[in-house]
Amino acid sequence: MEKIALNLNKINNDIRFSCENAGRDFSSVKIVAATKYADIDQINTLLDLGITDLGENKADDLLLKSKTVKSEPVLHFLGQLQSNKIKESCPNAKKYHSVEYIDNLTKIN
Repeated sequence: MEKIALNLNKINNDIRFSCENAGRDFSSVKIVAATKYADIDQINTLLDLGITDLGENKADDLLLKSKTVKSEPVLHFLGQLQSNKIKESCPNAKKYHSVEYIDNLTKIN
């Protein structure tokens, strides 16, 4: 947990510095923690540290992690969404960062 907390603190400091240089409000930045290689304990640590948004690039992993983490984070789908996985991921993902085909958009909605 300590390493994750230290890394998150460094990331927040970097963001704060960049925001100050850009004249942007730090609170307007949302961190989406990509959890591709993270296990459930690491994800729960992130949630304990105040991260509320998690990103995953595989529909199966998004589904598994949505059912096993201890709270209800905002889940982002980051990868290429296969049309056969839409039904699985849609109830869980709140945001999609890439949709390759317009037909998939209608399936999501």
